[in-house]
Amino acid sequence: MLDTFGAAPKPKTWSSTANAVPHGLSIEYDELQKLQNNDGVYTITIKMEDLAGNTSSQTRIFSVNRFGSTYLINDQSTKNLLAAGYTRTAPAISIQEINPNEIRDYRVVVSVDGNTITLKEGSQYTANKTSGKDVWNGIVYTIDPSVFMQNGEVAEGNYDILLYSEDSAKNANSNRTNKGSLPINFTIDRSAPVVSVTGIADGDRVRAENRDVTLYYSDSSGIQEIIVYLDDVEYVRLSAEDLAQNPDHYSLELGQSNAYQKLTVTVIDTAGNEQKTEDIRFFLNSSGMQQYLHNTPALVGTLGGAAAAGLAALLITRRRKIKKRA
Repeated sequence: MLDTFGAAPKPKTWSSTANAVPHGLSIEYDELQKLQNNDGVYTITIKMEDLAGNTSSQTRIFSVNRFGSTYLINDQSTKNLLAAGYTRTAPAISIQEINPNEIRDYRVVVSVDGNTITLKEGSQYTANKTSGKDVWNGIVYTIDPSVFMQNGEVAEGNYDILLYSEDSAKNANSNRTNKGSLPINFTIDRSAPVVSVTGIADGDRVRAENRDVTLYYSDSSGIQEIIVYLDDVEYVRLSAEDLAQNPDHYSLELGQSNAYQKLTVTVIDTAGNEQKTEDIRFFLNSSGMQQYLHNTPALVGTLGGAAAAGLAALLITRRRKIKKRA
């Protein structure tokens, strides 16, 4: 299986020849055409399975550099960040620039919501040149998390990072413009999602067997997950796939009970920010008697009236007894 890293496209055709060898198979790929579109970082994976169903696989990564630099994500945390596109923390970003020629000039530029700053090497980023056996020839750029802080706080915004360099072959390289490019853009979002519940309110007493309730939600980065709790027990969980079909609202049905119920909704956005509604306590039952028993003012009034009537009857009886004795 052949694939590419970053934004580098797969070649439209890459011919290969397979030949049997003792205890295996030899596959030889033809040389790629010398086209800018073919520059990029590639990964090739070989998977084998024997007649007993046992499998084995190996992966190799290589770079094609005929027109300048290519770019590779250098660690898992950066890979996760760029895949998600959102974060709520100040990230450390590590990118490898690969170039068989010597990189003689380079700089890192960060743009946030249209404002651009050229970073200072040493304090805001490091550039470690790499070369030698079993390592890529080029530079590893590591951007410090402080770049994404302002006044001691994580700075929200839409970030775009440019890596620019020139090599000894006089190629001008960029992770945006090279064919083997790797866009580095993401959003820092620390604002919690907005959520509201309609159809039921705190303190409601509803005479019905069930009640339709609608959740409304929104967030600038998108909703990742919604969890509905009924009496502190998970009632409904909506994944990102579910929310793709219900991008801004979702309706659900609540059933009746002989006791007050508690509804709580937790919404989590793609950056990991969380919003939780206040507890909504309600009584939902179709029985008039159950409604009466759970209507505290009415029940207290009835019990109070009965007690007053009993007390009055007791006083009348006592007066009659006193008159008889007299």
